[in-house]
Amino acid sequence: RMIPHVFGNPLLSSLITGFVAAVAAYGAFITPKIFGFTYTTFGSIYPAFVALLVFNLVTVAVCYWFYVRKSANMNV
Repeated sequence: RMIPHVFGNPLLSSLITGFVAAVAAYGAFITPKIFGFTYTTFGSIYPAFVALLVFNLVTVAVCYWFYVRKSANMNV
C-alpha cells in the first residue's frame, strides 16, 4: 500500500509494484539456497541466520532513514 502513495502516477506505481513483487518472489528461492550453502560450507546454518539478521537490520535502518525520521523527504 505504500508504493501507490509514494508514486502518485497509477502507471508508474503499478510498474514498481510488479517489479517489487518479482524481486520478492526470489526470496523464497534464495533463502533455502543460503541455508544450504552455509550448511555445506560451514557445517552449520548459524552463518545464514547471522547474514539474514544483518540484512534485515540494514533494511530496517534504510526504511527508518527514508520514511520515519522527521527530516525524511518521503514522509508517508
